[in-house]
Amino acid sequence: MFMGTNDEGAAAVLKLPNTVHELSALAPESIIMRVVCRSLVTPRDCRSTHRWVSAQVPRVICKLLLHKVLDTDYRHYDRASVTGQHLAAWLRLPRSDAHSDGAPPTPSPAMDLTVCEAYACAVAGACLGLALQHAGTSDRATRDVLIQRVWSSACDVVA
Repeated sequence: MFMGTNDEGAAAVLKLPNTVHELSALAPESIIMRVVCRSLVTPRDCRSTHRWVSAQVPRVICKLLLHKVLDTDYRHYDRASVTGQHLAAWLRLPRSDAHSDGAPPTPSPAMDLTVCEAYACAVAGACLGLALQHAGTSDRATRDVLIQRVWSSACDVVA
């Protein structure tokens, strides 16, 4: 009903919550559908860029995931040259104010799962919304963003 209308009221209803507690109450498919529907309601805001895809992830999730990535000890992995900074850049997490607000949070294992799941679902929803928005257009920028995200999704699991 609101598809393509750029109705800010409808888009606000579909916006993902910005707290881990509220996100944990949402089913994963609900996160995906909210992002997809929001991109279809507001097509003028939908951009074929990695920045737009990353912007669909709630800020609190990016912040918690960034803390986890930067604080993880990667020395026990086979590729010792990979650092938290490399992984954060590869996941396209925003790097501003990483540790500026005091001690990093110490989430529980359940919160870790919620954070990783919300990140993956928001990115998947953004990619699906982008694909639906540009289906049949042969837009190379969209194709490139989607292909890069699909290829990188196999490694988006953070230990």
